[in-house]
Amino acid sequence: MTMPHRYMFLAVFTLLALINVASGATEACLLAGQRKSGMNINFYQYSLKDSSTYSNAAYMAYGYAS
Repeated sequence: MTMPHRYMFLAVFTLLALINVASGATEACLLAGQRKSGMNINFYQYSLKDSSTYSNAAYMAYGYAS
């Protein structure tokens, strides 16, 4: 292959690989079946770069799980 053909092949190959990854990423978020009851998860909002909670050893050992 000449140089321009090689670049064209690499561009098409890269585009197809990116399309394959993007389509796989959206399919992975779909449910495989019915939702089952299980663990309840609570999300808490913290300030950006907040280290007051996770730098406290007692909180990390027991406090966050309550």
